[in-house]
Amino acid sequence: MKEHLGACNLFYDKKSITIKPLYSPTLTLENIRQTKQRIYLSATFGHTEQTSRTIGVSDKIDYIKLDSNREPTGGRHYLLFPIINNQNENQIEKYANLLTEVIPIKTKAVILTKNNRDRDLFNALLPNSFKKFDISHIQDFYNSEDGIIVLSNRYDGLDFEEDLSHLLVLSDIALATNLQERFLSSRINARILYREQIQTRIIQAIGRASRSEQDYSVVIILGTDLQNQLQSHNKVSPFPKMIQAEINTGIQLSSNIENSDNPSVNLSKVIESLTSRNKTAIEKVEKQINEELSLLNDDKNQPDYLEKLNRSAKYELKCNYDLWNNNYDEAFVNAEKAVHELSDDIKLLGYRAFWLYLAAYSAYEIFQKTQDPIDKKKCIRCIAEMHSASQYTPWFGKVIVPEFSESTNANESNFLDDSLSLLFENIETSLFSGNLKKTKLKYRPRLQ
Repeated sequence: MKEHLGACNLFYDKKSITIKPLYSPTLTLENIRQTKQRIYLSATFGHTEQTSRTIGVSDKIDYIKLDSNREPTGGRHYLLFPIINNQNENQIEKYANLLTEVIPIKTKAVILTKNNRDRDLFNALLPNSFKKFDISHIQDFYNSEDGIIVLSNRYDGLDFEEDLSHLLVLSDIALATNLQERFLSSRINARILYREQIQTRIIQAIGRASRSEQDYSVVIILGTDLQNQLQSHNKVSPFPKMIQAEINTGIQLSSNIENSDNPSVNLSKVIESLTSRNKTAIEKVEKQINEELSLLNDDKNQPDYLEKLNRSAKYELKCNYDLWNNNYDEAFVNAEKAVHELSDDIKLLGYRAFWLYLAAYSAYEIFQKTQDPIDKKKCIRCIAEMHSASQYTPWFGKVIVPEFSESTNANESNFLDDSLSLLFENIETSLFSGNLKKTKLKYRPRLQ
């Protein structure tokens, strides 16, 4: 990438630095670009242009789908949401104590965590009365009649089908998988860009222990982000109807447990009865799932903002390749087209600000070559619009830029130097003001 750093963004936090183009420049690879036909295989492709962004290809993609009556299923998921709306700072300790109370000793359970720290905490906090395994002894877990295995960030690619485990615990899930996604999702409020990817990750996670139509699993949902995601109607409504029905049933069942006289004892009984396939318990829950399913409609109309994102995708990808090839004139044109498609929707203001930033960058690179005041004005106009678009997503509104007016007679070549000086000054101020000594949770929100 060293020859294309001008096309890359830099993201950093306390532990890592990411330097990358916005989207993968896949078609710069001869073996891919020169093919007559390309076939992309995945069990979890979405149905919007986010797929094009993911693979870095703007060509029209034709989807080949199974008939509706042949669509594969992941078996039955009995979801449970303990500690609903009852989070505290010592979450992992609280979760471990809860699981110690409600998971039968003689059972097989899989606990998935979003990072190694949480995995190690679970292993340390769960009592030795449980037979515990880790990834290096996964075959021993497969062969064992009981035990708990705690795994970090294994939400796909590792299956526990049939009797390998019927009990799955999701302590939380990383809704953003890298610094770029985290920035776009949390700092400029563009999480809707990853709507399908988040949905896919959750479905994959829920299905780790139920891998066929006859399979089943009890899934205990823990963690603030994951519970909030699955308790929001707007976020759950795009899911397949059957999973929506399972989620709705799980929320109602969990609410009843929480409101009972002894929630932990009742939760333990429900887990035991469902994992052991108690006929009365299964029939009751199945009836409720079917009732929830009957209440769901087949309305698959996409919100207007998703249509705008779909239309914007082709211009974003073109701009991505233009930047990679140092073609800043075309990059500016396509960035402006992307901005136009992202207009007039409050949900897209943050993402629109990001593309105004890329348009401003492209205009400045043009100005560096032409020294034409008109090109400088284009840059300044995009920066001003970027600040305006940031009113509800203030990250870009806090970006400090040099002030220029139409009458400015200063040496134009100092424009970038001034900007970079301010940028480095702001970063150094942040780095050396003691922020690095703060905890991760306190440090990350201060990154600007």
